[in-house]
Amino acid sequence: RSGEKKALTAVTISTRLASLKTFSHKYIYRHLELTNRDVLAKVERYEAPERTKEGLTQAQLEQVLGCYADSDEYTHVRDRAMLAVYAASGLRFVEVLNLDLEQLDPYGGWIRTIGKGNRERIVRIGDRALKAVRAYRRVRRAQEGVTALFTTDAGGRLTYSGGQSIFRRLKKASGLPWMHSHRFRHTWAQTALKKGAERSIVQDAMGWASDRMARRYEGWVRQQTAAAAMPTYAPI
Repeated sequence: RSGEKKALTAVTISTRLASLKTFSHKYIYRHLELTNRDVLAKVERYEAPERTKEGLTQAQLEQVLGCYADSDEYTHVRDRAMLAVYAASGLRFVEVLNLDLEQLDPYGGWIRTIGKGNRERIVRIGDRALKAVRAYRRVRRAQEGVTALFTTDAGGRLTYSGGQSIFRRLKKASGLPWMHSHRFRHTWAQTALKKGAERSIVQDAMGWASDRMARRYEGWVRQQTAAAAMPTYAPI
């Protein structure tokens, strides 16, 4: 109903409670010394149930990548290339957005990027994504001194909000309700595991410091595989 507040998600509640407890202990109690004890010490943390976001199916991925297939408009050519890089690499939103020309090898498909924790990692994209990138590079616009791979139609570096607007438009164009850059990461990780990739490969490819997320994805894939196989083994 109009004006009605949305209920907070379990993840939001967990995150906010953790922040409050940290603020109470480290700032109010330890730093400012306004209290003689941590007033939230006995408040238990709330652990939100872990849920793995489902990636795109192959049909949905083709639907997304085909949104601007027949257009030669600059932003559409750029968006096709950007989406192809997301789908083929599993890179994070800002990692793709911040790519400079020199970081992507247009022939070998190697990408050198700086991710979370200022850690450098190298990924590689395949021929289909490279084809989209090369098509975009032929028409890429850039003002003097702009080294960004993905630029605006005026030739400037694409900003964070500009990158987000790409996915807002894509959501409308594709008709898929949950559409943002991170869904491509979900898709890459889940597809890799379905194709038999080892957990350590997925962890390194995604740039995760630990294997916690890889184990979550692996568990989800196993559940999906088991469910799909059930009719084969069922008594009726």
